[in-house]
Amino acid sequence: MEVSAFYGDDLVSLTLPDRTRVLKAPPPLPPLKDYEKEVLNQLRHPLGFPPLREIVDEKSRVTIAFDDAVLPLPPMLRDVRGRALQVILRELESAGVKRERIGLICAIGLHRKFTP
Repeated sequence: MEVSAFYGDDLVSLTLPDRTRVLKAPPPLPPLKDYEKEVLNQLRHPLGFPPLREIVDEKSRVTIAFDDAVLPLPPMLRDVRGRALQVILRELESAGVKRERIGLICAIGLHRKFTP
């Protein structure tokens, strides 16, 4: 069985045994009409947890970890991570958390740092 897979920054062709089961991601969902509004809605009405505003206040310290763009996929028109972060930061500030008490960490996991 011939399949393609990411290897570093490249796409390589692999020959796998016929008994190999290849799992593929489902097709993408349709885009949201108002992404920022939906992020805010989820912050205010999360499943199984209290709203963000109920768990932070002016004394809170908040660290937000986000992933980096590690896969060599086509770039997004507007990066959803940055858009979500803007909504989250506004919600934290409206709950009384000062910007200097909020930290952002690019959580690169176990892969190496990007290099030229």
